Amino acid sequence: MYVLTQIRDHDETITIYETNELYGEMGRFRVMAFHDDAVQGVLDLRDPARIVLEYPKAMLHLMNEWLPSFQHIFLIGYGTGTIARALEEKGKNVMAVDISRPVIELSQAYFYQPKSNVQLGDGRAILEHQPAGSMDYILIDAFTESGIPYHLSTYEFFALVQQKLAPHGILMMNVIGRPDGDYRVQALADTMGAVFEYTHTFALHAKQVSIEQNMLLIASAYPLDLPSTTAVAGFYPTALIPMGIVQWD
Repeated sequence: MYVLTQIRDHDETITIYETNELYGEMGRFRVMAFHDDAVQGVLDLRDPARIVLEYPKAMLHLMNEWLPSFQHIFLIGYGTGTIARALEEKGKNVMAVDISRPVIELSQAYFYQPKSNVQLGDGRAILEHQPAGSMDYILIDAFTESGIPYHLSTYEFFALVQQKLAPHGILMMNVIGRPDGDYRVQALADTMGAVFEYTHTFALHAKQVSIEQNMLLIASAYPLDLPSTTAVAGFYPTALIPMGIVQWD
């Protein structure tokens, strides 16, 4: 591993490094990592257009599956720009927001220079100023050392998301947790379900319910058809047991 740069942003350490091996795969990879080497994004230096991590692959697949003609996306949590790049290359209108200036600057220097400006600021505050019913998708991919920022996990926040989505719009949230008995994930799912009529959960290792993993929480005002394939980029539909937990501001 060769460290290109490492900086502190408030309580977070951001490291950009290159490595010849990632998750058992040999190659040349550039990585953005936060605390405890938590990988936030990856660039395959031999194939820059390739999406390496499973969760953005799954999100993009599901977006096309459910709304093939979608156009307007609001993204909270820019990271290395993987999702924004893939969407912009398809001609989509992406409004991306990140609260960390160093993340934006490092991403644009080492990973991807977006076609449109990434806004610096709090995603919830900026979302409040968007027109009602204007978004086809709202994507949440924001993390702190302790997980999803709390103010992006409350009833009031999900009610705001619902207001900004078009009638056909869909919320997608990437979270880290366990499919079985994880209070944090269940609280998110329960709170989301208190606002939205329909919710779905996908897990990367759904059969290994006790290990921490990427999970996708999905919400909409109408029922969604599950993909025709069993797995989506390694993600499987999974059921969470409701616990009746609703988080408030």
